[in-house]
Amino acid sequence: MEARVGTLLRNAFVRYLFAIATVAGTFALRLWLVPFTGTDAPLLLFFAAVLVISLVAGIGPGICALVISAPFAAYTFVRAAGDSPLQAAVQGLLFAVEGIAVVYLAFRMTKERQSAESANQRLRWANEEIIGSIVRTREVVELAPDAFFQADLDGRFTDVNQAACRLLGYDRNELIGKTIFDITPGEDADRLRALRADLLLPGRVNTAEWTHKRKDGTLVPVEVSSNILPDGRWQAFVRDVSERKLVEQALHESEERFRLTIDEAPIGMALVALDGAHLPGDHLSG
Repeated sequence: MEARVGTLLRNAFVRYLFAIATVAGTFALRLWLVPFTGTDAPLLLFFAAVLVISLVAGIGPGICALVISAPFAAYTFVRAAGDSPLQAAVQGLLFAVEGIAVVYLAFRMTKERQSAESANQRLRWANEEIIGSIVRTREVVELAPDAFFQADLDGRFTDVNQAACRLLGYDRNELIGKTIFDITPGEDADRLRALRADLLLPGRVNTAEWTHKRKDGTLVPVEVSSNILPDGRWQAFVRDVSERKLVEQALHESEERFRLTIDEAPIGMALVALDGAHLPGDHLSG
């Protein structure tokens, strides 16, 4: 209902029609009250009508109501009270001056209210955008394949994602409240403290390999990219590199077997580049 009235009052014709109807209603009410109140304060109701019209319909309809009611009310009610034409004219003029002040004050109040509503709307939009951004960021973090850890400066976890829980074998509620030192082998504690001191320097980001302890006590090699935000939050993205380590170990073992094969070969063998040159570190056997 309120929205419908607001829509109607956006139409200029409706607003001016409202002003005229309100003045006519005020005139009828004042006539009806004459037997009960006499002719005292004949312009009071019209003063209130101009105020209401200015607040509801705007400055234009307010001035229209003032122009209609000032001479009409002065002639009808002031003259009826026994005042002379000059007194009626003076009272009408004073009413017009006061009415202009009321219209202006109503105009300023309306502008201030509109400014406040506009500021509130912008604030709501900004809050909705911030909330949406937080939700989207949270979704990205939750769906990330890498583990995400967030901790305070004491290293106590304040947030983790599901990948972190899977990596270490904990539920989220079990990880929140633990510290970075709880998931790091004791021999790495000093290195961890040194890292924290380094990350406190503005703009520092560190990427290095570490070992983390799972809930069952087993160790997992990880690559950690970490930094400390300006507000003091310590955050890190952690990637399980177990498979990479296995591949590197298998490659190293293959190279060692190949080297042993060359060393133990009963015939002469050498590693030669495509241009025929001996490679650095090649071996001749036999």
